[in-house]
Amino acid sequence: MAQEPSSNRIAAHCALIIDGRRVENAACVIEIEDEAQTVGFLSAPSGTLEAAQTAKRIQIDVDYAKILEIRLLQVSGTVALVIVSKHDL
Repeated sequence: MAQEPSSNRIAAHCALIIDGRRVENAACVIEIEDEAQTVGFLSAPSGTLEAAQTAKRIQIDVDYAKILEIRLLQVSGTVALVIVSKHDL
């Protein structure tokens, strides 16, 4: 079950959308800050994250139906450091 953005965090199971292809079984934690871009972590199977590294468009869909555009900054195994544009939050 997703946690609505309360004070400054989204923590939820989510779907990763890679160039329009939906992949379930991911999880994300995003710290919402006052800056133009927000950083977070995404956990998904390593093959999924490898495919996302070469994708043109990457999104996450959290349980309460908010779809966020992301960019992968760094991938290590099953965890990725991501950046979310502030306008998506």
